Amino acid sequence: MAAAKRNDKEAAYAAAMAAQAPPPICTDASGARIRLVAVHLTEFARGCAGMAGGNPKRWATLYGVSPRTAVAKTLQRLGVGPRAVQVQPHIAGADGADIDLCAEREGQLVPLATFWDGLTEAEVRDALQQLEAERWEPRT
Repeated sequence: MAAAKRNDKEAAYAAAMAAQAPPPICTDASGARIRLVAVHLTEFARGCAGMAGGNPKRWATLYGVSPRTAVAKTLQRLGVGPRAVQVQPHIAGADGADIDLCAEREGQLVPLATFWDGLTEAEVRDALQQLEAERWEPRT
């Protein structure tokens, strides 16, 4: 009997959880979803050597931007052009995996920035191709 009551409580709890609304998604006035891109600069990025990983200067949340704009803003902060970086996903082929922008430093490929959220590998690669086609370079 106690097992039946426990199963009834578990079933009621599961039904209540299923009935809850999904978590809110950021939207604009028209109801369109707003993209949020989280970027973390590594210790190899310009101006970040010696800074703690949690230092706010090493983090950025880009609000309502296209993949091209997110990549361009990150490259601008890094002070490098699109031809100077390579894309390296942490989990190959996984949609939404953490994605590193890497560059050659002293004979080794090192990560300069990581897109933690908001972009897929395909979007980052496409954005880099667009920027290369536009001959985009960071302002100095």
